Amino acid sequence: MWPFSSKRVAPRRVVVIDIGTDSVGCAVSSLVEKQSPQMLYSVRVPLVLANEPRTADRLLERVRTAARQAFDRTAFFTHRHAADIPVSHLRIILSAPWSSLYVRNLRFTSPEAARADKALFNQLTAGYVKRQRPDADETIIERSIADVRLDGSQVLDLPRRAAANRVELTALTSGAYTPLIHSVRDEAQRSFGIRPEFSFRNADAIYSRVLSAVQPSRNDFVLCNVGGEVTSLLTVRDHTPVGIVTMPRGSHLPLRTLMAQHQFSRDEAQAALALSLDDDAPLCDKMHAALHHSDDTYAKDFSASFTRIAPLTGSTPTLYTLGDSAGSRWSSQRIAQTPMFKSRYPLGLRSEHIDNAWLSQRNAVSRHPRCVPDARLELAALEMSG
Repeated sequence: MWPFSSKRVAPRRVVVIDIGTDSVGCAVSSLVEKQSPQMLYSVRVPLVLANEPRTADRLLERVRTAARQAFDRTAFFTHRHAADIPVSHLRIILSAPWSSLYVRNLRFTSPEAARADKALFNQLTAGYVKRQRPDADETIIERSIADVRLDGSQVLDLPRRAAANRVELTALTSGAYTPLIHSVRDEAQRSFGIRPEFSFRNADAIYSRVLSAVQPSRNDFVLCNVGGEVTSLLTVRDHTPVGIVTMPRGSHLPLRTLMAQHQFSRDEAQAALALSLDDDAPLCDKMHAALHHSDDTYAKDFSASFTRIAPLTGSTPTLYTLGDSAGSRWSSQRIAQTPMFKSRYPLGLRSEHIDNAWLSQRNAVSRHPRCVPDARLELAALEMSG
């Protein structure tokens, strides 16, 4: 809205839902065009940690239980305190393994310059779609073009009469675990009692777009999205995703170690893990030994996974890690201290942990005091406001 304008821009009320393997987060945001999003309410419900086989069905049931609690608490807030503007959209953000991101480079070459327009792009992506077959239990939730290059030159705004002998595209396809989609949609409709517009998105694709917008000078980066059971590593060059890999370990590793070896409850394990991040905090030798074993296990698995995408990174990329919990901070420290970075990046490697404090320094999102710190929900709200 222009200064001195008397026209009032009506806000949109949206609900952002973040689903991983450690928790389900839910937030109510107010969006106004050309303004930062305002978080009115947020809640995050952790998934129960249990010593049982971590199958997809078991995890799905725990996600559904946590989602039910998060949705009910959020719906109570909207009905009690924010009923003046109805919720118009529910955006569900899915991390690995609930969602998969496929990155493909497509190329068209011709001896004569051809017109580069949407018809050609559709032709290229249609052929790719035919070759891209999702798993039997997976649904494609989004397809997009992340980058266009005409005769080797990157194009941001395609000219109306552009022509080229060589057209290259980076196509992104996001898939989601079909049983989870149905389960989450059913729970959301039950809790909110309305049928707003639903959309499902891949978390890594969302977060990478927002980080590129917030820090446009960081062209090359690696986004480490640490979940409870899975860590995904997305490589971005010139603000375009070029590769992704996942590893089957996350922030639950040290918690399970402490719970198994010291008979801690989850809350006690969380407190002990948070204490271990303080260099001046006293810890018993047995606890040190248990956490050191988790440190080594996670660092080795991370190094093996990162080696697969390292050739795609720039000479001085930024390493982003994500999360507000003690487990996320523990993972961030283990990742940043990996010895291989010193030998692979002699010019240096910038490391930044994306949490509530990081976002607050950039005034990206305004929050009501009732909101709990939650970097993932804030990044998702930013993406919807962009």
